Amino acid sequence: MHGKMARRVLVLTMPQFRLLLAAFAATVTAGAMHAQDTTFQFEFFDQFPLGGGQVTIANDPGDGTYALSTVDPISMNFSFFWGDSFTQADIVSDLSMTEVVISNLGPFQTLQFSDTGTMAGGGGPLGGSIDFENASGEGLSFEPSWIGGYLDTFQEGDVNSNSPLFGGYIAFAVPAPDSASTFALAGISALALAVGAGWSRRKSAVSA
Repeated sequence: MHGKMARRVLVLTMPQFRLLLAAFAATVTAGAMHAQDTTFQFEFFDQFPLGGGQVTIANDPGDGTYALSTVDPISMNFSFFWGDSFTQADIVSDLSMTEVVISNLGPFQTLQFSDTGTMAGGGGPLGGSIDFENASGEGLSFEPSWIGGYLDTFQEGDVNSNSPLFGGYIAFAVPAPDSASTFALAGISALALAVGAGWSRRKSAVSA
């Protein structure tokens, strides 16, 4: 990823999106998803699962859009199957420009990353709504709002590469880890495999 990254937006059709929610609902019993401590389970995927992670908010502010600088305490960890990993310590964006969007889809609470709406995204060097760079020189960047997409894509790879990995992500609040939530995550990964070929893509180039 050299300078700002090229952006491509994944578009999930409404029938596929409904299928996604139905599959998740079938594997997680409806319960108290909105607790004081809320953990959002991330799944990264393209045609195949690519990795995952968690964002935990100790004092959940409820549905709404918040500057990341005002959501505290918060912890993040993301990892990919080939070994790259990131935590909140790797954030290189301006926390006052990066936003978290918490909302409900049916009985499920969701989280997306966004920003204040300028071409600068979250103010980081990769141009995303929130950018991460780890000690190994790997970068992770989430879709910025100015593209006009659905805030559901990411790019990951060497920050000096011009061909980062591109994919989609989803993040749902989950109960404390148990057999039901573990089964739910497996269901999401399996569904990503099933619908991956149905995603359509469009490109938007961003100058370095």
